[in-house]
Amino acid sequence: MTSEMLSDEVAAESAMDAAPALSGPAQPLPTLTTTLTPDQVIQRLQALAKRGKLPDFKIVDEGSSATTRRFQMLAFGSPYDRDLFGDVRQQSTTTAISFTSRLKRKFPIIVIVTMIVSLWPGVWLTDSMLSTYFSWYPRQFWITCAWYLPLTLAAIPMLWKQYTKSERLTHAETIETIQKIAAAIDAR
Repeated sequence: MTSEMLSDEVAAESAMDAAPALSGPAQPLPTLTTTLTPDQVIQRLQALAKRGKLPDFKIVDEGSSATTRRFQMLAFGSPYDRDLFGDVRQQSTTTAISFTSRLKRKFPIIVIVTMIVSLWPGVWLTDSMLSTYFSWYPRQFWITCAWYLPLTLAAIPMLWKQYTKSERLTHAETIETIQKIAAAIDAR
């Protein structure tokens, strides 16, 4: 190996180490503290959302308590997006905003159902087509299964890589959004 190839490998390894970890239970999101009241925090977040800085911002509970409020917004992950939830709680002299995120289930369900629904009918359709149009193809169903199923299932590692990349993107987006919120509410 040349020294140039070694330096490229070291650079790639350091880039992987610097990549943010997955969000969710694996890595907690930061908690913000401010001197504003929960209602003032919500008002500032609504103003930020009206300027287009907080995508899909919603207040989850319309003032169920004067000391506790909850809001929700979107964290983009391309294609696996997440919902970002914020709990605004009044403490003795400050207000704390804690964050959690949850995977939107629509796209993962679409991917899983598509894989399952297309797998078995695809074997039958492929076997039928090959047997019909190519006289040399063996007329034994198990032969088609023997090569078609592993070929189809080979997509699973690629889908997992897509999912983990999306999780890293979502985590980075979430941290950026929390920084915007911190600036808007004068958080410490």
